[in-house]
Amino acid sequence: SYAQQLQATGGITPLKWSVSPALPSPLTLDSAAGAINGTPTGPSPKATYRFTVTDSASPAASATADLTLEIQAAAPGLTITTALLPDAKTGSAYTQILQPSGGVAPLTWSVSPALPSPLTLDPAAGTINGTPTVPSPKATYRFTVTDSASPAASATADLTLQIQ
Repeated sequence: SYAQQLQATGGITPLKWSVSPALPSPLTLDSAAGAINGTPTGPSPKATYRFTVTDSASPAASATADLTLEIQAAAPGLTITTALLPDAKTGSAYTQILQPSGGVAPLTWSVSPALPSPLTLDPAAGTINGTPTVPSPKATYRFTVTDSASPAASATADLTLQIQ
């Protein structure tokens, strides 16, 4: 859903708002409140719209502003598609790439609690790397991926890992 309140200063109230050309459907301009509202159903290219506000004075005074508006396609939902981490083995190099789906790149990864040393999570690549030297019992770790959209989207996955 989209909502934007236009602002004007001065003039005699009530004010009346108009726009030319018409806003992309289903966005509408409330002529009394100066509010743009609606829930776009698809993208619309960037275009310039002339907004005019007219006061109630006699003779009426008015002001205009040219503003651009673009409706962008929604980013696909962000998810972590990795469902299982293979167990690590002491003395063997371990590499596992976490798989995301959707979202707006670049992505940032984090994990809680910290992985058993010396395993590390690369926050940019979503890769777990390291060569474990001691066994560690099976434990659950919460992996989070966050995209760079505004506002940012994030997804989490609880995955278990054991070092044998």
